[in-house]
Amino acid sequence: MRGVPPVGDGASACGFQSGFLRSGGLKTAFQLLLLLIWPVAIAAGDDPAASSALPELFDPARHLRVDEVREGMKGYGLTVFKGTTIERFDVEVVSVLKNFNPKRDVVLIRALGPNLEHTGAIAGMSGSPIFLFDEHGRPRLLGAFAYGWRFAKDPIAGVQPIQYMLEMNSPSSEAHQPDAPPAGARQSWDVLRGVAAAVDRFRPGNAGSGRPQASGSLRPLATPVTTSGAPAEVLRAYRHVFEAHNLLLAGAGGRGRQADARIEPGSVVVAPLLTGDVEFHANGTCTEVIGEHVFAFGHPFLNEGEAALPLAAGEVNAVVASMESSFKIAAVGPVLGTMHTDQTAGVAAKLGPHPEMLPIDVTIVRSGRESPFRFQAVRHPRLLPAIVAAAVDSALIGDNMLPQYNTVSYDLTMEFDNGRILRIGNVDTNVVPGGLLSQLVAPIAAAVENPFQRVLPRRITGRLQVDPEPRDSLILSVQIPKTRYRPGETISGFITHRPFRGEESDLPFSMQLPRDLPDGSYQLIVGDWTRF
Repeated sequence: MRGVPPVGDGASACGFQSGFLRSGGLKTAFQLLLLLIWPVAIAAGDDPAASSALPELFDPARHLRVDEVREGMKGYGLTVFKGTTIERFDVEVVSVLKNFNPKRDVVLIRALGPNLEHTGAIAGMSGSPIFLFDEHGRPRLLGAFAYGWRFAKDPIAGVQPIQYMLEMNSPSSEAHQPDAPPAGARQSWDVLRGVAAAVDRFRPGNAGSGRPQASGSLRPLATPVTTSGAPAEVLRAYRHVFEAHNLLLAGAGGRGRQADARIEPGSVVVAPLLTGDVEFHANGTCTEVIGEHVFAFGHPFLNEGEAALPLAAGEVNAVVASMESSFKIAAVGPVLGTMHTDQTAGVAAKLGPHPEMLPIDVTIVRSGRESPFRFQAVRHPRLLPAIVAAAVDSALIGDNMLPQYNTVSYDLTMEFDNGRILRIGNVDTNVVPGGLLSQLVAPIAAAVENPFQRVLPRRITGRLQVDPEPRDSLILSVQIPKTRYRPGETISGFITHRPFRGEESDLPFSMQLPRDLPDGSYQLIVGDWTRF
């Protein structure tokens, strides 16, 4: 029997046990049997059911199970507070929150060390590995620093156990590419309603918020998004879209200076969302690296399940202390792999090739002068519409703000994965940052969210011309000579309107009625394109 200390030869042991049975000592014999079996349980070190549920990459010598955690256990965490230097901070277990997520526990810790008593839990620390000392004094990885409270006065945080995170080590080869419906399948989709619903989700007040409003709610720490090149007006216009995904627009960042930056437990990890003339980079911390497998964040990034996001190294420019939620400002380094899984337990990635980005090339024309802008956007279905709109808006006011009164004429071409090409030509007046959002979100959302097959854009090019006068007019009245017509007749009349800063004038119009129009009452509506 493996793990059982010797008790003499087999005959002696057997005779000893049977002697107790003959003397009527059944209870004592049962106790002896327990003593013989007990060392096996100690050697196994776990409930058999729990052991079988541990993921393949779980190493008992390095990783700590959540059911081994006891109140008062001490340890340390690793993270970067400045540059690329990984620093150590102390932790102590406060308690274990059972079933915090469905069938998943979270360990509550108190952190002590580099200014954490002042800053509290820091957005961007998500994924910082937390090690606890076991009964033998060995440091073993418990999991990822991942949860916190808004407006918390003490550095208390929730840790996502590593045993849950290691279950995410199998990337899908078909991320974001759902199968097309079988040939001949009958499906229908109300395009106008579907697109309108998608656009409404990006409007202020309708996008929702991924950050709970109650300060008493333990929540995933927000993921800070460092920006560079984006005007403050654009950040204000799109802040609600990012907050709906628990992303915090954290301010100015840029490109890291460490070209040889590595990804290791405690180091900065970055997901570049937009690069080029304007940059948006989401940052967190690496929890564990096993071979080519990387685990980070300890909570969802965008909670998409299967993902295809670039994984980059990075460095921290500064930590900004805030009464609501402190955060890191980080710079992006070299892209080293692909985030392939994005779930409740965190993000899993693989070092090596990285996913293709979406090139966006637009030219802004003002007073006859052309200014080209170049971007690369992450091809993520949820964020892509807003990222494209934010990039175009940033280009529009990149050199200077739009005039108070303006006309923007734009001509954009979108090429999609399935070979289709969509051309968008339109004219808007008195455009403000965020004003083009619905125009750019609608076609991308339609391609991504249609029920037949998800199709992502492969390239976007275009030209936008800005004029300092609005080409619009106010409709004052409509005159028609009569109100009764026969089918096939032509309605003729005049529209009285007042152009911007112009004189009132009349505009003739005519419209032929269908010859097969049934008898009845009808409305004739004269309005602008929004009314149509």
